[in-house]
Amino acid sequence: MTILDLFRSGLSLKSLSKRLSIPKEAVREELLRFYTAGELRDVLMERKLSRISVKTSKRQRDEKLASIVSRREAGETLREIGESYGRSRERVRQWLLGTDYRRPRRLPRLPKQGPKYLEPRGTCCACWGPVYRPAVGPRNPENPTCSKECANDWNQTRYHLSESYRQIARKSSARYTVKNAHKYPESLVRTANKILQGKALEPRERLRAPMEGTKSRAAWDRLMRLRAKNTA
Repeated sequence: MTILDLFRSGLSLKSLSKRLSIPKEAVREELLRFYTAGELRDVLMERKLSRISVKTSKRQRDEKLASIVSRREAGETLREIGESYGRSRERVRQWLLGTDYRRPRRLPRLPKQGPKYLEPRGTCCACWGPVYRPAVGPRNPENPTCSKECANDWNQTRYHLSESYRQIARKSSARYTVKNAHKYPESLVRTANKILQGKALEPRERLRAPMEGTKSRAAWDRLMRLRAKNTA
């Protein structure tokens, strides 16, 4: 293939220089000789027309995206739009990512209906209200909650509300004290050993509220209001 054929195939001056192993200026002079002879003008015209066709395709792409957005807002699914263009629904979703289209928020789910949701399944450990939803999670049979909000509040305040969780935290602290005995006085280490052996006296802990201005205190206040309402 001649240098003119290679240039006609779309190679640049730099690519021609590497492929033919000649300097870039030599490639330029050779192409200038073809241009003077009139053999290169048709190639340059083809390249110019190809650039124009690229600009036209960008305009057509913008029109296609505007059409896709309008069809999507009208309620058509991604699969229906993709089938009209011969593309998958995932490809249509990727097209929409580059536009101003925002998926509408889903409507809230209605509460489940049925005979198994009509009878209470227990008492909520957080707000002391009836539990209608099925038990979820490994600890739910012991500490069931009536809603997701109560479950979150219970996770924030369970140390302050549950004696069993306080005992778990007490033993965990004792294990850490025994493991790092060099950091603590001997009397504290002896007390930690007694706690782990079950010989320590039970502390007289009362129901104490968390500190003000914390997430635990906000959850505590909500649960206290719900408890007072459910026991009234």
